[in-house]
Amino acid sequence: MDGLVKTTIATQLSTAGFLTGTGIDVDADIPDGTDLKLAFKANGGTWKKYNGTAWTDLTTQAITTASLLSEGSTVAQIEAATSLAWLLGAAIDIALALSTGSGQTSPVVRSIEIAGSTGEERLSKAVTSPPVELAGVAVDILDVESVMTTTGAGTITITASLQAEDGSWSDFMPLADIRDQKAKAVVFRAEVSVETIDGADSANLASITIHHRTDGVATFTEGVGRIVTVTLDLYNDQSKAHAMVKWHPVKDAGIRGYASFRASPVQVNDEVLGTADGTSQHFDLAHPVKVAPHTLVIKVNGMATPSYSFNSSTGEITISAAAGTSITASYQYNWEPEVWQPMIHEASYPDTKNVLLTNEQFNLSTLDAGPIVSFMAEVEQGKGSVEAEELGAATGIETPYILAHRPKPGAIVVKANGSPIDTGQYHFSEIGQVLYITATSGSILTVDYDWLGESPEVASIAAVWNR
Repeated sequence: MDGLVKTTIATQLSTAGFLTGTGIDVDADIPDGTDLKLAFKANGGTWKKYNGTAWTDLTTQAITTASLLSEGSTVAQIEAATSLAWLLGAAIDIALALSTGSGQTSPVVRSIEIAGSTGEERLSKAVTSPPVELAGVAVDILDVESVMTTTGAGTITITASLQAEDGSWSDFMPLADIRDQKAKAVVFRAEVSVETIDGADSANLASITIHHRTDGVATFTEGVGRIVTVTLDLYNDQSKAHAMVKWHPVKDAGIRGYASFRASPVQVNDEVLGTADGTSQHFDLAHPVKVAPHTLVIKVNGMATPSYSFNSSTGEITISAAAGTSITASYQYNWEPEVWQPMIHEASYPDTKNVLLTNEQFNLSTLDAGPIVSFMAEVEQGKGSVEAEELGAATGIETPYILAHRPKPGAIVVKANGSPIDTGQYHFSEIGQVLYITATSGSILTVDYDWLGESPEVASIAAVWNR
């Protein structure tokens, strides 16, 4: 079985800032009787192979599995490659062709890394993660966190590329810029740099954590769950919100309503940035404030290009294009983050069609009007700890007791006259939420435990907005 794999915008390697290249490392397993061939290209140029002495263009540029297996480089050739200058300061695409006979284990490629130096005695390495799927549809990214440590002159720069609803990938952007954007998946890239090896410099990236939600779908963690409606653009400023939440209330649970009103972002179409001169140039957007990177489209002579970088702090575009070509930009600016305003809980009453449901009614009138609106229901699954909850006197035989809250498994300590009794003398049954205790007749029973309320269930949400 043969196959062809090529990088996308999201999985390209980056050698931005590299002044020299020190080598290419391919971490792969190639079982006997199988084959793996590779080719590289920089900044959308021609596909090249390393033939053992020099980099040369592939004869077949419209790569197929068969052509690359015939013309490409082996892993050994790539790892021995020199003359890496053409790969520096560029977005690197890689093509891999794999060949596996019947019944054989396919080659496995874990990573491909390009190492280099950004200055005297400085070693840099760019590492790109595989795509991390968030959901089957584009979801809101609420926050992203990284855990890293550096010492001396060590540095770590993390960027990310987001996959849109249509499957396309964004350019890599600073990690902070992916907050409040939507994505189906994300790819992270870390550029790690130190000046001295095995010395005082170090750079270690331990983890990256991304928090996201799904519009219209509840995502619960212990304690609080939030359900957010689809964001609507009603074009005219709205200042009043009304909401109805149907839910199945349970013990130790609560529910709250919030509304968000935002101003409309401003759309800019085909803003003329300037004329390219064939070198790397910097252009400033006319409206750099709160630009939404996912809306940015850069065109060269009217054709969209992914080969640019964007500094969200300054609104600066960096791009290399053929001399004389026109550079334009389309984008949205003044894109505000959501600010959730608490709504007034006006009423709670039984549902007329389902006796198990209760209707919760919320209302809000605000001066912070805006046409971009959404509603959030926040459902709280209560939790806490109890010490010395009084149960009464023991009977000398197994006796059921009802606790004030639902205890966590393994978190119960029963005491008789202030001293813990053996765990074999009591057990908790989820059926009926009953604690059964056998203790010396007349002894005073108390119990300590951590508790977690039952998970509340929301049946439906309706929100109405007006001016």
